[in-house]
Amino acid sequence: SAHKDPLVSVILPFFNRFELTHRCLISVFAQTYSNIEVIMVNDCSTDDDKILLESFLEKSNLVYIKLNENNGPANARNVAIKSADGVYIAFIDSDDTWVEEKLELQIDSMLRNNWNFSHTSYYRHNAQNETIKLVRSGLFNYIFPFPAFHCLIATPTVILERKLFDNHSFNSELR
Repeated sequence: SAHKDPLVSVILPFFNRFELTHRCLISVFAQTYSNIEVIMVNDCSTDDDKILLESFLEKSNLVYIKLNENNGPANARNVAIKSADGVYIAFIDSDDTWVEEKLELQIDSMLRNNWNFSHTSYYRHNAQNETIKLVRSGLFNYIFPFPAFHCLIATPTVILERKLFDNHSFNSELR
């Protein structure tokens, strides 16, 4: 039913880094939660995007937006949100991946608890020494100004109700 599985708009801004973006997309389309639309924003990449897109462009739930100038991820996210149809907005960055149950578990928690936003803990992979560390982002009371300097919340863990963006957007001055 529509209430049980509300549409989630996945926002994916990217600039070049096509191999990582491809890996990211695979993880998004591997989600056990299937009622998604993926809004990719190509922030005026200098490389040719055809190779990246060949395997994905036929997907009916992929929206592809190509910008004519590079204005940074905040602007790219704002552009994507404007065209999002989902009840929820989920963010992912091109160099990140999701575990397969991420959306299913998080949306389920949000619906059961009537939350209009949430974030999760996450794994941080250090490519230099090949270590994987669990970052627990929820063990802090985020009271200003603490989060301005010590925020462990990672963008790809955040989901918000779409309507929260009706009167708000990212500051595109911040790159």
